[in-house]
Amino acid sequence: MPVALPMARCLAWPVAPMLHTKAFWLTANIAVPSLILVLVPYMVPPVVGYAALLGSRKPLPHRRHVEHIITHTHTLLSSIMNKKWQILPKISQKFREQFPEIPEVVLQLLHNRGLIGQTQIDEFLNPDYSQDVHNPGLFRNMSKAVERIFQAIEKNELIIIHGDYDADGVCAAVILYSTLKELGAKHLDVFLPDRELEGYGVNKDTIELLIASGAKLIITCDCGISNKAEVELAQKNNVDVIITDHHTTTCFCNYPSKNPERNLSRQRTFRRRSGFQTGAGVNKRI
Repeated sequence: MPVALPMARCLAWPVAPMLHTKAFWLTANIAVPSLILVLVPYMVPPVVGYAALLGSRKPLPHRRHVEHIITHTHTLLSSIMNKKWQILPKISQKFREQFPEIPEVVLQLLHNRGLIGQTQIDEFLNPDYSQDVHNPGLFRNMSKAVERIFQAIEKNELIIIHGDYDADGVCAAVILYSTLKELGAKHLDVFLPDRELEGYGVNKDTIELLIASGAKLIITCDCGISNKAEVELAQKNNVDVIITDHHTTTCFCNYPSKNPERNLSRQRTFRRRSGFQTGAGVNKRI
């Protein structure tokens, strides 16, 4: 908020005696900018519409923009005020001297994650993909997913990649799209949900839209693990769904496992030591 912050400090200037207090800077840097962000939408023309990759979406009412801003601001402030942040201790001088070529901030992050040996750090920062990463076949149902993808490519079926609106979901979609293009997929498209309109995950309206577009295979990125009803809707309409997600679920699902009684939350598809916990990382393994 490059504009809101200077404005906030100007508005807070009358309380100059409090300049050196923690309360003042909390007000100047968080509370006042948040208030400005709430008021600004009333002073600018409303956004009148959005465009989707596969069709037009209805415009989001201006009032709803303000409601979302108020909600997000309240959530942000509540999170900041109610959480007790625990900062890990700084790395020692001895540890810094062991790796003088690595910036201190990066070295601190590595140490925080338990990467303290030369081999561990080298494998993380400069991995040799021929030996430093785990076999992608360790993913349960990997062979089934790959087989279905190649089948769709060979039959020239429409493959829709359903990503997510955050950085992880977008990167995952890009990785998968680029790879499938290299493998010869010609009938390929991407759907990235709108944060405000569709929200997180795969929803019923989106599935109906993708079915109507002629999709025969939907591959999710960074989402889908909890969308049991939506996946079943796709399956009932002869659309296969491959879920690639790094989140967990507590529901009983009849996909992608052969055993409908298997609780996916008790048998994770990947383990932490494999080093690919992000949605983008999961897609890279495929």
